[in-house]
Amino acid sequence: MGLDFIRAKAKRYEQQRDKSKIEELDTANLLTDAKKDAVIRLFLCQLDDLDTVIVPGLVLIGRVESETLVNILQRGRRIGKMLPDDAVELTRLMKLNRAHLGVISLTTQTEASMDGIFAVKPKKRFRRET
Repeated sequence: MGLDFIRAKAKRYEQQRDKSKIEELDTANLLTDAKKDAVIRLFLCQLDDLDTVIVPGLVLIGRVESETLVNILQRGRRIGKMLPDDAVELTRLMKLNRAHLGVISLTTQTEASMDGIFAVKPKKRFRRET
């Protein structure tokens, strides 16, 4: 009697486990339940002095002067500016997200190339980008 009881319990447990594994690995559902890809917009900047050292992960400040001019500051000193096309896009996103202060925290993503161009991204992601 004890052995039959154990076998009955084992059979029920295996069936439940197998059914849950099949549901877990159901590939038809993978794409419909997936999260949207997070696209992170990078903005290009130009150094004023090519001797300035820029490393990935460095935190900089972007100060918006106008829709086409965003100065890049490091420790309160201007080290460069954002390229005009990217500055227009950044100011548009700032207005869309109601960031009217004119100052934004940026993180460097690439080292400065030979011509002084480097990429930055906003430290906090914009909520809306449309």
